[in-house]
Amino acid sequence: MRPTTLAFLRTPTLPTKTWGGESLRFAEQAAVRATAALGNRELLMLGAVLLTSLLLRLPFLGQTSLWLDEMWSIATSRMPWRSVLSVVLHQDSNASLYYALLHVWMCLGKSEASVRLLSVLLGVATAPALYLLGKRLVTAQVGLIASLLIAVNGFHVQFSQEARSYSLVVLLASISSLSFVKSVEEPTGRNWCGYILTSVLAVYAHVFAVLVLALRKRRGHWCARTASGDSPVGQNARAHGTACLGPETNIAHCWRTILVAYR
Repeated sequence: MRPTTLAFLRTPTLPTKTWGGESLRFAEQAAVRATAALGNRELLMLGAVLLTSLLLRLPFLGQTSLWLDEMWSIATSRMPWRSVLSVVLHQDSNASLYYALLHVWMCLGKSEASVRLLSVLLGVATAPALYLLGKRLVTAQVGLIASLLIAVNGFHVQFSQEARSYSLVVLLASISSLSFVKSVEEPTGRNWCGYILTSVLAVYAHVFAVLVLALRKRRGHWCARTASGDSPVGQNARAHGTACLGPETNIAHCWRTILVAYR
C-alpha cells in the first residue's frame, strides 16, 4: 500500500508540463493579438490623419480664380502630346512630369476644382509616405506625428490647392528619402533602382528637388564622419555599436543617433 500511495502522490506532477506548455502558447497568442491590435490602431490613426488632410484641402477648391502659373500649367497640359513635348524641350523644362500627369488628368474634367484636385490627392498621399519614413527611421508613433504635421501644415495645404507641381515634388522627395533609407539598410539592386527612379522623377517634377538630393548627400557624409568622432553623436553611435559599421550603413543609423543624442 505504501508504494502505491507514493506513486499516487507523484502523479499530479505530470500534467504540470502540459500546463506550462499551454501557458506558453497562450502567452504567444496574446502577444500576437496585442501586436495585431496595435497595428490596427496605428492604421486607424493613419486613416484619421488622411481624412483630416483631405478635409483641409477640399473646401473652396474651385472658388478662387486661377492665377498666372496655374493658367500656364493648364494651357501647357491641354495641348497635344507633341506640343507638350515641344514646350518642355524649348520653353519650360521645369515641372515636365506634372504637365504629363495633368494632361492625362484633364480627361476627367477641366474645371478649376477638377484640375486642382490632382494636387490635392498628391498632397494627401504625402502623409502615408512620411508615416512610412518615420516608422522606418524611428518608430510608428514618430511616423504618425510626421504625417499629422504635414496634414495640418498651412503652407502645404495652400500649395496642395494649386494646379502646380509643388505637392508632387514634396511627395516624390518623401518617397525618395524612404527609398534612400531602405537602400542603405538593405543595399539590394532593386532598392537602389527604386531610389534612383524616385529621385529622377522628383527632379522632373520640380528642379528644386536637386537641393534635397544634394542636402541628403552632404548630410550623409557628415553623419558618416560624425559617427566615428568624439561628438555626442559619435559617442552614442559607438555605444550602440554603429561606429564599427561601414560609412554607407552609418548614414541610415545616424538619423536615429541624432534623435537620441540631442533629445
